[in-house]
Amino acid sequence: GGSVNHITRPNVGFVTTDEKIYRKYTLNASAEYGISNSKIYLDPSAYVFFQGPNRSVALGSDIKYMFKESSKYTGYYDEKSFLIGLYYRSADSFYSKIGLNWAGISFGAAYDFNISSLSVATNGMGGMEFFLRYRIGFEGKYNGFR
Repeated sequence: GGSVNHITRPNVGFVTTDEKIYRKYTLNASAEYGISNSKIYLDPSAYVFFQGPNRSVALGSDIKYMFKESSKYTGYYDEKSFLIGLYYRSADSFYSKIGLNWAGISFGAAYDFNISSLSVATNGMGGMEFFLRYRIGFEGKYNGFR
């Protein structure tokens, strides 16, 4: 996937109108691989963004345990799964996450571990985050695309 934010480069200055925000370019890729004869799936992903002089790359994977897979043909049963993941954000941090997926809705928590010079300011403490996601058009894993 990909996106471009701030296409029109809006003004962000309070005093002058010469301060325009940089466009932000985002690319992301993910996949899902099932382990044969098990209820475990690997969900590796990569994320890259560029905004002016700023760059960020994140790589990692979730491990998903399927409580109940979605129906293959009827669509009667929705996916129910548990996930745990670990990611690396280039020269900045590691972050871990834990969550539940229920029929296209995901919710959970993530924790960021600083490894950059920011860890001096945060006294080695990271940041806690909570997430809630809804996938529009989610029809289970057998709909051809995710």
